[in-house]
Amino acid sequence: MYTQSWWEQAQIVALVRVNAVHVAAQQPFSSSPCVKGEPCAIKQVATFTTIETFKGSINGVPTLSSGYGGGDCGMPIVAGAFFVVFLNRKDGDIGFCNAAGPYPMQYPFKGRYPEEIEPFVASLRKAAKDPKAKVAPRPKPMPYDSTGGI
Repeated sequence: MYTQSWWEQAQIVALVRVNAVHVAAQQPFSSSPCVKGEPCAIKQVATFTTIETFKGSINGVPTLSSGYGGGDCGMPIVAGAFFVVFLNRKDGDIGFCNAAGPYPMQYPFKGRYPEEIEPFVASLRKAAKDPKAKVAPRPKPMPYDSTGGI
């Protein structure tokens, strides 16, 4: 249900894999740096590799960022995990309100996203080619265990 409206509203939709994550102070609901005297939030900031783009161009998005929840839609960003992001602007701010994931990479790594999300990814490919096609609901995030596997 939500993914269809996300698809319709987003300027950019892409499947990405997170390379690395660090913590940074940024303006709330933005990936812009903090400004003295203005509110500031501690966020997760991630570099990523684009696996596939379904809509728009993600080339101008340098990093992804997310809060920690508690009203900012924040979600855990984990190195090695896959996400499908639905962006309305090129600031890369993601959360449960505009992204699907995290989907951990499989061990041993086979060079692609988990096969459990293939129907969802296939629906995005179809919607990219056919404006009447419907996007499947996002799959539930897959939990990580203490070893980094599923």
